[in-house]
Formats: sequence, structure tokens, C-alpha cells
Amino acid sequence: MSKSCIKMEVEDGTSATCGELMASLIEEQEELNLPRHAGEIFSLWMTSPLIEVQLKPHHKPFYIRREWNHFLQRFSSAPLEKKTLDEPILSFQRNVFFHKRDEVKIRDSKVLDFLYEESKYNILTGRYPCEISDYIMLGGIQARLELGPYNPDTHTLSFIKNEMYRFLPEHASWSSYASCLRLPWRPASTVKNSPEARLIEQFKAIPSNAGHNRLVRKYLQFCWTLPYYGSAFFHGQIETPARSLTSLVINNGMRTNSN
Repeated sequence: MSKSCIKMEVEDGTSATCGELMASLIEEQEELNLPRHAGEIFSLWMTSPLIEVQLKPHHKPFYIRREWNHFLQRFSSAPLEKKTLDEPILSFQRNVFFHKRDEVKIRDSKVLDFLYEESKYNILTGRYPCEISDYIMLGGIQARLELGPYNPDTHTLSFIKNEMYRFLPEHASWSSYASCLRLPWRPASTVKNSPEARLIEQFKAIPSNAGHNRLVRKYLQFCWTLPYYGSAFFHGQIETPARSLTSLVINNGMRTNSN
């Protein structure tokens, strides 16, 4: 979920199971530096923009990939042209069956880093709905982790405004909000209350001596309070009774994510 890639050389890769690949990742990949019990916390997934599937230990990724079009035909209602172009990847992600009560006890910094990256992805893509103030609080922590201690000469309002896409979901930024309202400018009174200004205030408020592990845990502690944390997501469609021809057309295109 950190968008990093690991290249593995596997003997008889076509027959390699997820269990064998996971064992190799945890025991042999020094760059991951994960403890043995990480095999309970994480799993291998086959994911694409159309389907996300957590694989079981006995599954063979090569065969899952070879049959991917079959899965698309069964479980995706996407147009044929999208199915034809769909290209899944093998991804190392949180095990959806790992209980949150066990996760909060984790102290290993490397494991927490992986969980943070996945939580950050779900926050920034809007999978974890929150109040705007919560998004800004989390964005402040992320900014501190990625930009280092606040520096007024570098981390100006214009700098943060240009980097907003990194720290807030699109719908939580002012530019998105303003475009919806079709506002070409902002009154001066609203600048200090803009998401970028509030994000800077959150960023500034974090002590300069706050350690990486402490901030990662603080980010996760908030995410752990969300009822949908750790869920698997599927594309779904809401169907409601059509009262008119117009509502029939509108309802037909209404889609959502479900967990």
C-alpha cells in the first residue's frame, strides 16, 4: 500500500501458493524486515480497479491471474471494454480477518508502518468517511511524517495549497468545494478558515520532538475508532423504487461502496 514494489524469484512460480510466497516475503526479504507473526496480520491480495480479492494460503496467484477474466464476468458489472483492459496486481495488505482488538496491541514499528500506509490510502481515497476536521487532523500528522518539523519559511500557505492532494481527500479540499460552488475567488475572511490554513495549524501544533513511531500510532489510533476500519470493499448499487421516468434513469446509475 506504500506503492513500493518487491521483485521475487520463485522456483516453479506457476505452482507457488500464497502461503509459500508470504513465508518467503517475511523470512527472506530483508528490506521488509517483518516479524514472523506478520503472516497473521497481512495477506496477499489480487487487486484491480474492478475487483479486490484476498487470497487464501492455498491459492496459486498465477492461476488466479490466468482466470481473472472469469472473475470479472462473474463479479463485475463494468463495461466490456473496462474488463478487457483490467490488469490486476499482487498486493501485500492487511488480513481482513485479523481482529482489531489484536491489532491495537501491536508494538512492532515495521508492522505499524505497513498498517499506517494502508490506513492512509483508505483515508485519502475517501473509503473511510470522516468529518472534515478529522481529515485535517490526520493530514497534519501525515504532513509532519513526510515533511519533517514545521518550517515557516518552507511550509507556506501556497506550498501547502499546492500539496493538498497529498494530505486530504479530494472532497475535503477547498479547491474541490469551491469548484462545486463555482466560486472564482475566496473572501479574505475565509482564507484563514480554509483547509490549507487549518492543515498548517495542525502541522504547526505537532511538537518538533514528536517521534515517527508515536505519530504513526496516533494516526492509527484514530482509524481504529472507525466502525469500518479493516473492512473489505466492494462496488455496489443502490436500488430504490422508481416513481417516474426521470428517477428511474437517476437510480440506475447510483453506485456506492459497501463493506
